[in-house]
Amino acid sequence: MFIVYALIDPRDTTCRYVGMTNDLTERFIAHISNREANHQKNSWILELRGSGMLPICRTLQVCDTEREAREAERDWIAGFLEIDHPLYNSERTGKR
Repeated sequence: MFIVYALIDPRDTTCRYVGMTNDLTERFIAHISNREANHQKNSWILELRGSGMLPICRTLQVCDTEREAREAERDWIAGFLEIDHPLYNSERTGKR
């Protein structure tokens, strides 16, 4: 089972990141611990933490296969970008 999820800004409820994982708890911990190279996302999370907040983590879709989850992740990213959510995904710029 794979989960497509969103990290949401609690101040304005905009989606800032869409991802997929098979362990949502561990993935969320990795995000809030800034264990990644995504500088914009890390800066946003550090800003939230400095204000005593964390991103809201919401499940968007549950998929049976990794392939299905990757396709769903791309679709969710495209959908959020279409409605002008300020995503920090590297996929936003076409980088992987």
